[in-house]
Amino acid sequence: MRILLLNPPGKKKYLRDCYCSSISKSGYVWHPADLLSASALLNGNNLFIIDCIAENLSVPEVSSKIKEFSPQIVYMLISSLSINEDIEFAKNIKRIIKGVKIICSGEPVLLPNFLDKYAVFDGIVLNYTNKKLKQLCEGLIKNENNFNIVDKNGQENNFSIGIPIHESFKKDRYWLPFVRLPFATLITDFGCPYSCKFCNSNFHFAKRYEEEVLEDIKRISKLNYQHVFIKDMTFLIDKIRSLKFAEEIARHNLTFNCYSKIDLIDKDILFKLKRLGLRLIQFGIEDYDDSILKKEGKNITLDKAISLFRYSREIGLFTGAHFIIGLPSRQKRYEYSKLIRLIRDLQPSYVSINFFQIRSGSYYEKMGINNSNKPDKNLIHKLFFLLTKTLITDP
Repeated sequence: MRILLLNPPGKKKYLRDCYCSSISKSGYVWHPADLLSASALLNGNNLFIIDCIAENLSVPEVSSKIKEFSPQIVYMLISSLSINEDIEFAKNIKRIIKGVKIICSGEPVLLPNFLDKYAVFDGIVLNYTNKKLKQLCEGLIKNENNFNIVDKNGQENNFSIGIPIHESFKKDRYWLPFVRLPFATLITDFGCPYSCKFCNSNFHFAKRYEEEVLEDIKRISKLNYQHVFIKDMTFLIDKIRSLKFAEEIARHNLTFNCYSKIDLIDKDILFKLKRLGLRLIQFGIEDYDDSILKKEGKNITLDKAISLFRYSREIGLFTGAHFIIGLPSRQKRYEYSKLIRLIRDLQPSYVSINFFQIRSGSYYEKMGINNSNKPDKNLIHKLFFLLTKTLITDP
């Protein structure tokens, strides 16, 4: 099969993978996990991989490449933030290549009756680690209509995807703050077992087979990468397993970064991970009020967060703190001064400020909650002014 794995072009630097739509705030870009997994699941076919966001390709440039390759199947990413652009580009592909079938993955596919609403797509992927992706591609080429959805819960508690074709994603096009370059992206699990109301990652949680993850790390090392981005929603859910991966990363003289959760971490774990090559660890802090965090399903306390961030500075570990302004649980006016005070207490290496949006497939989307809690633009400007005045010390 001739299959194109495509992250389409966009007017902004859209990050479309893992069913989570966002826009790069400072130009950073990582490997799209959906396409990385697909490169493993579909390996053995005639694959062509184009990441227009990382490669900064325009519509005419990528259209020319697609026409030259003439794929039978296009597996493309889409985003809630770029859906209109994505739809138009999908139509463009069908004008260029007659008879081509397009399947997609991304946050919008989690909406009910997606294929009925967007007829330009021939299939959707609700779980980018599911082996049925190959069966879907084969069926579309043969014009079989037995199924057109790769189910999000259609697997056991453990899964195998094979080894991704890391070398087909151009090394010099991806970067992240505080990591060594070039870096590769590693998938060790799918979904998340927690139930934060604002998040849509609570798919059926499944772990990739340990032997395959270890083999993937070995492959990454052979390709001369310097660093590994562990692209799990929440690293360290299983500490023994996670430490085994960290030890293997250290054995190959690589460093790594990851996302985790405050209540999964203690000082001993942080110290061990730092010795094994952890450079950056990122946490969703989300709000400045413990009671709001509890209402949102976050089982963390700010006192513990402050303690762990302080210890991270002591041992020379970079930290990232993520916040959401406008959470539905907050009925009172947002007090930006309290957020600034918390950031000063945490002193993270960098801060990510996000404004609440309904995620497709999240608790709030299912409950019909809308984005009524709009942030005050004047206060937002004040917030960023105060942030520039806040001393943030790196290790």
